[in-house]
Amino acid sequence: MTVNLKEKKERIISIIMSMNDEAAIDEIEAKILGPFTKLPEGEDVLKYFGHIEEKLDIEKLAREQNYTGIDLEKMKRITDELDIPQTTEELLAMLD
Repeated sequence: MTVNLKEKKERIISIIMSMNDEAAIDEIEAKILGPFTKLPEGEDVLKYFGHIEEKLDIEKLAREQNYTGIDLEKMKRITDELDIPQTTEELLAMLD
């Protein structure tokens, strides 16, 4: 799998994971799984997809994606430069 293809897949998954509209998710599901609805009776559609983990292992996922975390010093420097008067808690409360 090329990096470009992997990035496309990750972008699509990220968009879907951020959605809260069940009707939109149902529509996406119908478009993606639509071609598989005509499978012979008893054939499992999931065999056409990659392995799905039973339990999400964040540490394993971080290792697989070479995630090293954020540079806290750099993040502090950037936030200081932005000079945002609100606390993190106040900013998060604004999202509700």
